[in-house]
Amino acid sequence: MLHVAHDDHAGHSKITISTIDTDVGVLAASLTRILKEDDEVWVSFGMSKVFRFSSAHEMARALGHEKTHALFMFHNLIGCDTVSCFVGHGKRTACAV
Repeated sequence: MLHVAHDDHAGHSKITISTIDTDVGVLAASLTRILKEDDEVWVSFGMSKVFRFSSAHEMARALGHEKTHALFMFHNLIGCDTVSCFVGHGKRTACAV
């Protein structure tokens, strides 16, 4: 995400991130809140035959400013690979709250 912010600061308006981890897509959507409004962040998922592009800037736009702003911390609490859930609440329950 640091490289994306650096590229944006350097004047690039279309940025592509290549990954096999869906967590990167969530973090990219969260990152778009600090970029310029007309910037595009694309995330390419997968390898060889199973490959697709997803637009992080459109995901962020669909979620709205408030949810996109909270997405990074929410991901750290319940979505990242190192924390499995709130005490007594799974990911779906926490998201509904």
